[in-house]
Amino acid sequence: MKILNRFLVPVFALLLLTSCDTLFSSKGQVIDKETRQPLSEVKINMKNIDTVYSDSAGYYSYHRVMHGSTGALEMLLSKEGYQSKHVSFRSAKTDPQNMLIEMERQEAAQADSLVDRCWVSAMYYINMYVISLLNVLTLLFVVFRKGLKRKVLWICGILLFNPTFFLSVTDGSIVRFFPLNGPVYLTHFSAYPFSLKIVLPLGMLLFWSLYLWRRNKLVKEKS
Repeated sequence: MKILNRFLVPVFALLLLTSCDTLFSSKGQVIDKETRQPLSEVKINMKNIDTVYSDSAGYYSYHRVMHGSTGALEMLLSKEGYQSKHVSFRSAKTDPQNMLIEMERQEAAQADSLVDRCWVSAMYYINMYVISLLNVLTLLFVVFRKGLKRKVLWICGILLFNPTFFLSVTDGSIVRFFPLNGPVYLTHFSAYPFSLKIVLPLGMLLFWSLYLWRRNKLVKEKS
């Protein structure tokens, strides 16, 4: 029973981190950055799930309830003759319900995207199958390792101490940064298809570094 309880604690914590419903909503206007004229028929791609277009006055509107923990809304705006525009709500300075988005004209030889989208997909699989799996296995090791000192502290560190960077695919800038983030990244691709998500599992790396280097300091000696 004691072992079962120790196993259920991290599993329950993981479920809390990965399950919830979220309402995504945004409306605004798209204009030419130089002329300040509204842009019609701008393709606004929402999370690679839905697409809306701006009307003749440059206005758009989007509302949808998403199931599961899918993070903040990202948009990728594109129009022939213009540079693609990446918008992350939490990095945008304007109100998501009253956005004014400026698009720049694109030179013929200018690249449309700085970061290749294949890297976004590759990082999704690395986050989901490599980093997530290693974090979960480390959590289970910590839970079941007898005599481990400061067990609760290590569990919290592995659960939360995963600094995460989000790099825009259009200009390579850091659109978001989380100093603390969960250990499982199952919704990365659907949630952030327009930013490169780089996760640093520092909690896990710190634990294994200290465990392999100073194991005698982390584990109680048997009496």
